[in-house]
Amino acid sequence: MKSSAVTPTTTYWQPVLAMALMQGAIILCWIVYRLYIPDLLGQFGFPKSSAVIILAIEGFLAVLIEPLFGSLSDRQRTLWGLRAPFTTLGVLLASALLLVLPSVVLLGDPESALRWLFIALVILWSMAMAMFRSPMLARLGEFACQRDWPYAASVLTLVGTIAATLALPASKEVVKGLGPGPAFAISSIILLISATLLNWTQPAQTHLPELISDQQQPSAQNLCLVALTGSTITLAVILTQQLIGLVDKTQAPLLLTFFLVVQLITVLPIGWLAQRWGSLQTMIVGLVLLGLGFSTLIVPVPLIRSLAILFLGIGMGGVGVATIPFALYMVPLSRGGLGIGCYFGGAALAGAFFNVYMSRAIQLPLVPGWIVGLFSMMGAIAILWMCRTRIHPPPRGISSFQELPN
Repeated sequence: MKSSAVTPTTTYWQPVLAMALMQGAIILCWIVYRLYIPDLLGQFGFPKSSAVIILAIEGFLAVLIEPLFGSLSDRQRTLWGLRAPFTTLGVLLASALLLVLPSVVLLGDPESALRWLFIALVILWSMAMAMFRSPMLARLGEFACQRDWPYAASVLTLVGTIAATLALPASKEVVKGLGPGPAFAISSIILLISATLLNWTQPAQTHLPELISDQQQPSAQNLCLVALTGSTITLAVILTQQLIGLVDKTQAPLLLTFFLVVQLITVLPIGWLAQRWGSLQTMIVGLVLLGLGFSTLIVPVPLIRSLAILFLGIGMGGVGVATIPFALYMVPLSRGGLGIGCYFGGAALAGAFFNVYMSRAIQLPLVPGWIVGLFSMMGAIAILWMCRTRIHPPPRGISSFQELPN
């Protein structure tokens, strides 16, 4: 039996904005968590370096959780919308654990059994966060018509980049000044509010598209290519951020700020351009710009270094805007959760291996890090070039009313 999947013929911007707020809330939660977790572990007598090991364990678990719950959510249509139960349950669990974690530290001591309960709760929290991200992002296919996917994704990227400014050195001091209890509580409340707004603003069920599970499963090759894309791009992004901090430690805060400001300014125009170019082309151009910036960043000339940061910021915006549409294009429309889950599963794998390496290294060496980062970008470009003939719907010029082939 042939199954069909039709995207909305219009874009519902209110739920898209709620999704953007959730994207920002997710990034905020991770920033606060990574900022405080070494100190919280230290209060239980664990060395602060153990935080890197825990992050690696969480990454390896996310490799399985992201595609698993993305795939499970593809088959769930309820009164609350497609994929909504996984988002709701995951948010409730993650928000509750954010409130509990600082309390466990206050109740325990380095010699108590609560120290191991704390470790278990920390890992459970990261699993809850991985549980709902892919189902939530896959809802972009519910709320936006295909022609608007890149621009809608640019709105999500913009809010996520705004939240990422909290990782800047000056912002970290403000967050650290709150203390773990208030910081975790604020993050939990923002996450809950964003999820509530998403439920309130979603279209009526009669307006949602019918996404029917396809008997034809997504191509295993496509899923592997999506996961490899996530791994290579994530490793390139991690090493880009690390390299910015290594090339000039005295100017690192200024360079990182400029890097984020460029993304904030350019991400919406890039989303507009991606509607006309196509997501795949936008990702490739973004990676080329990342490669140019990455290659010239190590040149010790202020003007060239500033130009490198400009290229890096624009390139990062291009990659960020195109990621979700690319993952949706690489699978049948009804399996968007699985496609996005495979991308973030691959991303989690790269992050986990990087944390394993950093748990043994005092500092990332500059030249080897630069070489690996450059090869990662080249690998991502090669993989995307292979994907150009494998996408399901055409990346541009398709009518919103057209039935899409599976």
